[in-house]
Amino acid sequence: MAAGTRPETKTLDKICALAAAHAGITAARVSQGYKRWPETDNFDKLVRAQTAETEGYFWAALKSVRSNGQGELAILSFYAELVVKVAKDSSSDLNAAWEFALSLRDQLQAEANYGNGEFPARITIGLVSIDAVQGMGIAVFDFGTGEAGGSMEVADP
Repeated sequence: MAAGTRPETKTLDKICALAAAHAGITAARVSQGYKRWPETDNFDKLVRAQTAETEGYFWAALKSVRSNGQGELAILSFYAELVVKVAKDSSSDLNAAWEFALSLRDQLQAEANYGNGEFPARITIGLVSIDAVQGMGIAVFDFGTGEAGGSMEVADP
């Protein structure tokens, strides 16, 4: 994929790079923009092969760019979600899953992870669903899809 050349796409590149560097995710489990999975891959099966509640897949894409004109504050909004395995045959308080999601949020919000002219995201996380029947042990955290009140925005002054 080509690297972003505008501040908006460079910001998406940075968010995905930070997620790829996060313990439990790695670059192999980060998707940016549109990802077409081969017919031979089963995403649910890939998620279920991870360590429960401490590894996952992260996806992000630019959703919208809101600007009031040149020289004014621009707000970048992103679609993003984190998908993790949960134990399908036992109950869980989900503390480990939430702590995994919150540690990713902290990494994406840490000012120290951004360079000159880059701005950290403001993130709200929501738990979309836990499917321990058909999905056989999958939890989805909304980092910006809006499905469970999640949001990811960056102010670019």
